[in-house]
Amino acid sequence: MIVVRTRRVEEFLGRSLSPDLVAVLGRGAPEGWAVTRTLEGTPVYTAYARSPKTGWGIAFGIPRASVDAPLERSLLAIGAGGVAFAVLALALAALVGRRITAPMATLADAARHFGEGGTMHADGPAGVSEVDDVRQAFVGAAALVQQRAAEAEAAARAKDQFLAVVSHELRTPLNAVYGWARMLQSGQVGEEQMKRALDVIVRQSDAQVQLIDDLLDVSRVISGKMRLDVRPLELTAVVEQALDAVRPAAAAKEIRLESVLDPRTGVVAGDPDRLRQVTWNLLMIAVKFTPSGGRVQARLQRANLHVEIVVSDTGRGIAPDGITAQSAGDGQGATFVVRLPLAFAEPAPGRAARAHPMTDSASAAGARLDDLRVLVVDDDREALDLAVAILAGAGALVRVCASAPEALEALRTWRPDVLVSDIEMPGEDGYTLIRKVRALGAAEGGHTPAVALTAYGRPQDRGLSLTAGYNMHVPKPVDPGEFTAIIASVAQRGTAA
Repeated sequence: MIVVRTRRVEEFLGRSLSPDLVAVLGRGAPEGWAVTRTLEGTPVYTAYARSPKTGWGIAFGIPRASVDAPLERSLLAIGAGGVAFAVLALALAALVGRRITAPMATLADAARHFGEGGTMHADGPAGVSEVDDVRQAFVGAAALVQQRAAEAEAAARAKDQFLAVVSHELRTPLNAVYGWARMLQSGQVGEEQMKRALDVIVRQSDAQVQLIDDLLDVSRVISGKMRLDVRPLELTAVVEQALDAVRPAAAAKEIRLESVLDPRTGVVAGDPDRLRQVTWNLLMIAVKFTPSGGRVQARLQRANLHVEIVVSDTGRGIAPDGITAQSAGDGQGATFVVRLPLAFAEPAPGRAARAHPMTDSASAAGARLDDLRVLVVDDDREALDLAVAILAGAGALVRVCASAPEALEALRTWRPDVLVSDIEMPGEDGYTLIRKVRALGAAEGGHTPAVALTAYGRPQDRGLSLTAGYNMHVPKPVDPGEFTAIIASVAQRGTAA
């Protein structure tokens, strides 16, 4: 296929090569010359070269008439003028040939060098305008290819780094949840530790939900505008929560986790969720690089007009020329310091750290759903069991379905007061279900209040649910108290309507 041509480029760009040139290239030689015909039918002398690595080739055609005419005139002069003129004509022909083939050979060498992974430079003018035009075109194309390759490599590195950060941020609170849950399951937690274990599981679950919400806010992630809830706070509770998050990991490696928290550190201005992330990241790194039997210590101390969170370990340490953190060297541990300015205001009472909206006391009590008929649709058996436990515990009469067709039949026959449906289901999804429900008449349950309970939590997902016909979009996970309050609210609106 032709990608560059010096004459009639608009007509021939993208077309196949001439059959003569295809036959010459088919011989397999990396370079050479032959007599061919152009696509216009003009006989030409063709010099060609092909890159063995990329398969791209360059061919230069000089009209045969342009080359042969001087030779023919020279032959006539030889016949008329004798041997002297013949020698002169041959010399001139050789000179002309060199002027034509030399720049062509130079450009072919440059193209071959680029094809082998090198660069392509624009040398001095060749004296043949067509050759100069082609060379400039190839130089520009080579620069563009190199630029795109560099951009692609940078994008790949950024993607890998982003995925690594996301994995680390999500696994940190999950580690605490998983560790304490397994300890509860195996009976390793005594009654005096039960409340603390449950508090850690709920708090770290809230933290993971917050992280997922942040990831879904794509526009702010891309622009670097992360939301901060900055307010006066005391750091003691923040550090204690971070310690609770890493305690199972430290216990698994038999690492002694110590804390020295000065209660007189005062108040700082900051986002408690982000500061908890910073602290648990430092603690997890310390636990990761500290061998079994070692020690990790977290200190909260005041230094002049700053409050410092200091994390030290007895791990293998860091070479002094690798980083600005404090370390005496290999095998002698490392110390990381976070310095925060003091705030001149008192913290909000009873709010050491921001709780997820689902854990607010207003929604914790939930609402009674006595004798309310609720139809729950989800293909996940455990999700159905959880919904039944929550709703039945609030007094509701619950029926469950594992598919959209089954739910549609139950809606007609059982006539629930509220429909709760997942979105992602095999076969017909939740959007298809609610559209079919809304297509029914009122007597068949077409006006039944409906809630989309789904793991799709983006703003556009909420828009899709409401547009399809749901009365409310609730992202998973949902707090039991909040869930029952939502069901009661939707049911009341449906009754009023």
